[in-house]
Amino acid sequence: MIRYYLFIFIMYEFLFAAYFYNIYLTNKTEYHQESIKLVQNSLESAVNAYEMTYDDAYARHSDKIAKLVYEANGASKEKRDEIREILLNEFMDFFNYEKLNGLSGFHIFDKEGRSLLRFHKPYAHDDKIIKQRYSLQKLYKTFSFQKGFEIGVFQDSYRFQYPLFYDGDFIGSYEYSVDSQSLIHEMQNFYGDAYQALFGADCLENLIQNKRIKKFYNKVKIGTDIFYMKKDHDAKSIEKERFRYIQQLDSFKNALKQTKPSVIDYSFKGSHYAVVVYPIEDIEGKIFAYILVHLNSSLLEHFKDTFILEMFFITLFGCMLGFFVYKELQNRRYFKELIDLQHDLIVVNDGKGIVDTNRAFLDFFCYDNLEKYKSEHDCICDMFIEVDGYLAKHNGNGMDWIEYVKEHPNEEHKVKMLNCKKQERIFSVEIEKIEDSHKFFILFRDITKDLLLKQELEKRANFDTLTQIFNRNRFEFFLQQELQKAERYGNVFSLLMFDIDHFKRINDTYGHDVGDIILKELTALIKQHTRDVDIFARWGGEEFMIITQTNIYQTEMFAEKLRFVIEKATFHNNLSVTCSFGVTQYRKGDTLDSIVKRCDNMLYSAKESGRNCVASLK
Repeated sequence: MIRYYLFIFIMYEFLFAAYFYNIYLTNKTEYHQESIKLVQNSLESAVNAYEMTYDDAYARHSDKIAKLVYEANGASKEKRDEIREILLNEFMDFFNYEKLNGLSGFHIFDKEGRSLLRFHKPYAHDDKIIKQRYSLQKLYKTFSFQKGFEIGVFQDSYRFQYPLFYDGDFIGSYEYSVDSQSLIHEMQNFYGDAYQALFGADCLENLIQNKRIKKFYNKVKIGTDIFYMKKDHDAKSIEKERFRYIQQLDSFKNALKQTKPSVIDYSFKGSHYAVVVYPIEDIEGKIFAYILVHLNSSLLEHFKDTFILEMFFITLFGCMLGFFVYKELQNRRYFKELIDLQHDLIVVNDGKGIVDTNRAFLDFFCYDNLEKYKSEHDCICDMFIEVDGYLAKHNGNGMDWIEYVKEHPNEEHKVKMLNCKKQERIFSVEIEKIEDSHKFFILFRDITKDLLLKQELEKRANFDTLTQIFNRNRFEFFLQQELQKAERYGNVFSLLMFDIDHFKRINDTYGHDVGDIILKELTALIKQHTRDVDIFARWGGEEFMIITQTNIYQTEMFAEKLRFVIEKATFHNNLSVTCSFGVTQYRKGDTLDSIVKRCDNMLYSAKESGRNCVASLK
């Protein structure tokens, strides 16, 4: 008999351990995936922020630059010097201003891929740099825009490269470069507590001049591998002692050998942290660096503590239950003490009603004893808040809630209830029959914090942190859905893009804090005049997008209404603001890129027409 109960107890422990450990692994995996996705989004958002700025500059400067590059191609040394002087006079102020925002290089190339002018090093020119640059070689083959990380002779940077055309002929190119430190700083505005970049030794030592490596980088040895880190960036990151600890972790060393992102959970000085190790590919598709995103929080503590606590109580419960079963459940007093140890709400039901509960149940509803509770309530289901997606007193075709849970064992069952303090809590519901008895346990496990945490992670991935409306990634998802419905069913919808006129002037005059306030006030104003079916999102910077389920003529009137409302409104510091609008309607065969490009062209046309107006194209 003892062997029988011992076997049952071991199996009981094993099954619960496997169950809780599987929950831990599932939650851990979801947390890691969300963290990696947020880092990816922060990188894409940072790149998009710079790209939008430089696309705008390209639209404004390319024609003038192209004409001068055309004249420089095949010209004498004296003529090329004269053209360089014109370019410096024309665009050096632009370069110096953009340096404040992270621009580290502005470089113009002639038709043969020779350096015509480096604004960051005006004295160095006429070298055939295309021989050393994969990015330029690709651009000169495809005559198309290129972007990506690339290590040069002087530094690592993210390059945005634009082809130049004159009278329809390709005549050269030019590029904007943003050093990795500025890009990482922009990423940090979107997500994470601290960022670091580790560069592979081979990449730096083979390309960057040795004297510049010694001047600007620190050598870091991790395991048997050598990496480099920017000196000034290292000083602003996490404390050195904690970073040295991370360097010794085998999981961290292994992560630096992987081609996919990973998350390392670790404990340091009694606190729990996480670091996202995100590999970075250069423009050739080769991994040359890893971005480390340090998070001053980790679900490791929550998951492990919960797992240990649950296993502790399950073990204790199993030991006591085994003893009571062995004694044929003769001693009810010990059984009562056992379930009272549980923090979750436990109800013992005999099929007719509640026969017992634990202390946590009574405390939750603020009753001194079960008799008092039963005198006021026939069933715990009286306490259920009836909401779609949650258990109610009667479910489906009028089925009693307990029978419904028993009949659907593979579904996740949840209920909402108010405690005696009128606080709403969410519980998962499980029913387990008591062996050799007609009674069964009903376990209500509080999952409120877990659901809130999941909702917060989803919110970060889908909503803009400043304005609290949809971000660009989520908007593109909705736009793709509208395109599919329009293609399949012939639905009509229109796209509206607008931005704030002279917003840069507001930031320069009053500061970015005032600019952020105006963005939030404008968002609130627009939301007052949009319908529930309209999809409103921040596209980036001061640009916004709206999807309307109307044709272009109705959307034009809607845009004009918004333009008028904005023009008449008064914003922070009694400032007046105007906006320019671009409108277009879905065309058969449209892709996400084509309809957005057409709408963007209309916005550009509105600005060319003097701003504070609406331009549209069906």
